[in-house]
Amino acid sequence: MSATNSVAKYELGTELGSETEIPRSSWLNRAIFVAKASSPFLSYKIAKATRSLGNQDIETDRMILQRTTLSNSKTFAYSLPVFDLGSSKNEVKIVRGTEQKSTLREKFTAVHQGFQTIDLIADNPKLTNNEKKELADKCRECLINPEGPEEVEEIRQALRNLPRTGDSEKYDNLVEHFDSLARVLSAESKGTRSAFGKYSREMIDGMTDPEVQYVETLEDEKKVNYFDAVCVGKTINDLYAEVGLITPAQSKFLRTTINENNPTVSMAMAYQRANDLRDVFDDTENGIQKWRKKDVDQLLSAINEGSVQEAFKGPLTRMYGDVKEWCYKSVDYLESLLRMRRYGQPFKHIIFPAFGLAAYAITASTTYSPEFIRTQGASSKKKFWEYLDALDVTTNLIRKEDADGIRSYLGHILEEQKPSRTFRRT
Repeated sequence: MSATNSVAKYELGTELGSETEIPRSSWLNRAIFVAKASSPFLSYKIAKATRSLGNQDIETDRMILQRTTLSNSKTFAYSLPVFDLGSSKNEVKIVRGTEQKSTLREKFTAVHQGFQTIDLIADNPKLTNNEKKELADKCRECLINPEGPEEVEEIRQALRNLPRTGDSEKYDNLVEHFDSLARVLSAESKGTRSAFGKYSREMIDGMTDPEVQYVETLEDEKKVNYFDAVCVGKTINDLYAEVGLITPAQSKFLRTTINENNPTVSMAMAYQRANDLRDVFDDTENGIQKWRKKDVDQLLSAINEGSVQEAFKGPLTRMYGDVKEWCYKSVDYLESLLRMRRYGQPFKHIIFPAFGLAAYAITASTTYSPEFIRTQGASSKKKFWEYLDALDVTTNLIRKEDADGIRSYLGHILEEQKPSRTFRRT
């Protein structure tokens, strides 16, 4: 079966009584997806070899950015190949018809790495708020409209000289290739640069606000995570509108009602909080606080079986419940996109967030056990094929426009903590 048909051929399986089985995709389709998801490892070596010969074309820079994304955000990076599968003439026309310079996968990669660079600065606990804001603003302007190679190199050196934390090691490739990021983002379409510029400024202002620096209450948790997550979600909506997948008015609708029930807020926070829970021990070690301090302190102080069980039943259960709540709310975002979808329009821009939501839910589910506390986070791992099973499930359900099925599937992952391959649609 060809890659062109890999998404289109996913259909619901045989009726089993009152249940519907979700079939697994073929090994060929899985191999194609894995190859596309893993291709940056090989393309990065090719790009570096090409760069050593003096070649600085934009395609080489894009290959490098795909590799840096795998270094600092694997879950997000492994979701992006959804845009490469099952392409049709109709789908290509949607992107090219607006005379864009890049594909959605390339746009998302570039703006995501731009936000990661801002995040690298804003999360550094050894900088003052003024120092963070000054450097982040310079970095933002340089990425959108660099004055020249000298300015790019100046910002890159400033990033290299940041006070080190253990967490910053995963950003080493991003800092090394800041010049590639600047060339790619500054060459992007006006709409993409405008979206990144607008929301990265909002992110900088929010994350350097003294009122969101300390996490003592549950309300503080929402504040400190809001700007880190939601600006990325709003950018995705704008990029969807730019390439014609939704209208500008629909993008505005998805982002303007800023409250807990806003669909963009819910989706972005589900992604962010799942990551925060997985990284709670590493973040705390590196001076980054995303959860209420008294809860984190209880997790860290659990040194015997009794205290481990208390920490599991208390703060970990509360934190995991917060992630679940955001995940269930975020299905509203998928429902909104399904309602906005035009007849005959491809589903991939809806499969992408649905698959991402499932992947982050799977990530969160690995944390909910006493073992996660005993090992200080070392037990939170899943096999790669679990994510391939999640792609099968979400692709089938979205193509059937079955948002309630997505909710049931999230319950299967988060409540029952069962593997995706055993999910049946009742």
